[in-house]
Amino acid sequence: MSSPIRPPLTVTTVGGSPSGRPITTIKVSDGDLTISGNVATIDTSGSGGSPGGSDTQIQFNNSGAFGGDAGFTMAVQGGGDSTAVQIGKMKFGAGGLVQNTTQNGFVFIYSEGAGQIFLTGSTDGGGTFTDQVVNIMCNADTDTATLKLRNSSGASKEATIDLDGNIDVNIKNLTDGKDIILTTGTTGLTRLKNSTSNTDTQLNIQGNGTGTPKINLSNDSKAVTIQCDENQKLKIMGGSDDFIFDVSSGTGGITFPDGTTQTTAASAGIGGSIANTQVAVGSGTNTISGSAALTLNGSVLTVENQIELSSTGAAGILKNSQNNQDLRLQVSGTGNVRIENQTTDTASQLNVKGNGTGEPIINLSNDTKAVTIKCDENQKLKVAGGSSNFIFDASSATGGITWPDGTTQITAASASTNNFDVAPRTQGASVWGSFTRFDVSKDIAYGSGFARNFNNIDQDKVYCWPFIGSNTGNVSEMGIYANTSGTYTVYAGIYSDNAGQPDTLLGYATFSVTGANIYYQTSFSTTISMVRGVQYWYAFKHEHNTSVSFRCMDQTYQNAIQTVSSANQSNQVQYYTYSSSALESDLSSVTWIPQASIGRFILTLKW
Repeated sequence: MSSPIRPPLTVTTVGGSPSGRPITTIKVSDGDLTISGNVATIDTSGSGGSPGGSDTQIQFNNSGAFGGDAGFTMAVQGGGDSTAVQIGKMKFGAGGLVQNTTQNGFVFIYSEGAGQIFLTGSTDGGGTFTDQVVNIMCNADTDTATLKLRNSSGASKEATIDLDGNIDVNIKNLTDGKDIILTTGTTGLTRLKNSTSNTDTQLNIQGNGTGTPKINLSNDSKAVTIQCDENQKLKIMGGSDDFIFDVSSGTGGITFPDGTTQTTAASAGIGGSIANTQVAVGSGTNTISGSAALTLNGSVLTVENQIELSSTGAAGILKNSQNNQDLRLQVSGTGNVRIENQTTDTASQLNVKGNGTGEPIINLSNDTKAVTIKCDENQKLKVAGGSSNFIFDASSATGGITWPDGTTQITAASASTNNFDVAPRTQGASVWGSFTRFDVSKDIAYGSGFARNFNNIDQDKVYCWPFIGSNTGNVSEMGIYANTSGTYTVYAGIYSDNAGQPDTLLGYATFSVTGANIYYQTSFSTTISMVRGVQYWYAFKHEHNTSVSFRCMDQTYQNAIQTVSSANQSNQVQYYTYSSSALESDLSSVTWIPQASIGRFILTLKW
């Protein structure tokens, strides 16, 4: 608003006349300007002012001025989620806080009249409104969390749902003579279910103290009551009459409404007749008959022909339900107990199955001897006799047989007509001092004579000698004595025996010879497994460009392994001409050539 101002101009305030230079302009920046005649009034009473009350008190209009109240304060100045205000003894804010700060004080949430109170989620903070949880929390495990339903006084109407210190959930109607009602809609069911899968669920109706536990089944027109008013007896009551099911003993039985008692299953209403000890069989409607082929003398059921267990899709079961008692199948004289498939040319299987992880066991015994067959490890059969056992491991191709002495054989022993099961020397036994090597060229069956200097073998010949295995196990070392200078390769191998002849190569060692010396090798082409007392063959071959000499037994005195032409002929060895760089894998079809004047080459083994 702008208009001419005519002098003289008088400026006054409520407190008096302000001093200052001559005023040419009056500017209203905050407040109300009113003009009445030649008087302009500026009202600034509604702007600005000083805070009322004390520190932290929230301001309000107190008759046109700022006011504060000690019961309305800024409790926590958090600048965000932790901010809280307090009205009276109630604190609000701080991430959803509603708290009565009075010790043991109550929190009341009121709706007007018949209005309702809702606890609901929202999406104001950017969340998704889905399931909601209302928590009623106690402090310690031994405390009780309670939801209490009551009227305003709690004197005549009160019910609770609580989780007590024993972690039991209790639903209580604390008003005398009033019910707890569980109601479903239309075809809905009231169900009790254990939260753990495959676990029994129990509904326990428990009278308080000696009060009678009852179940009442009723609707508007009919009712029946089930109760237990005597120990181990169930009573079904309809008005003044009842059935009593007495399960306190094997002779308890059923007491009928007319007062009579039945202690065993009834047979009334069935016609027909049978002889003493015969088992009754239905032979028509309400008619029974018996047969001499099926009798029961009180403890033994006799069947003259056969027992057939049949049910579509189900297994037949013969069962002795008495703990620790046997189920016996007995025959007379030389009769056999047979498991036979009734379908011609179809396999039959006897399946001995442990329950769960129980061991399946077959026990063969009479009054003086016994042996047990069982499977206590997957894919392994154990033959046990006392504390010793064989273990047949069929879990893989290298499983093998573990013998009672703890040794394991993983391949079939080579068949031989020359097996010589001697008691072997023990590797490293104190009786032999500290020596650990076996000289198989001097073994019990074929070793004789004495070690001479050396014998030569040509480059293209492989010589073989038999020997008896001294130990059971895997060979760990081979030793030779080469006496030819130069650098060359020597192969020494072990073969199985077949009817007195070398057969299959079990493995060989490769020796890198650098001059006349003794050589040992612990690496082999493959694992060489041997059994004590079984005949094997060892073979020598070299790749020198001329002949090589090896330490050997004197051929004149060695035991014969081949036929001779006369009584004056020296004992002979046999060789073959090789066709590959290493030893042949199979000697069953090679052409053997006898040769005299060659002694048994020295070969040592360790297991």
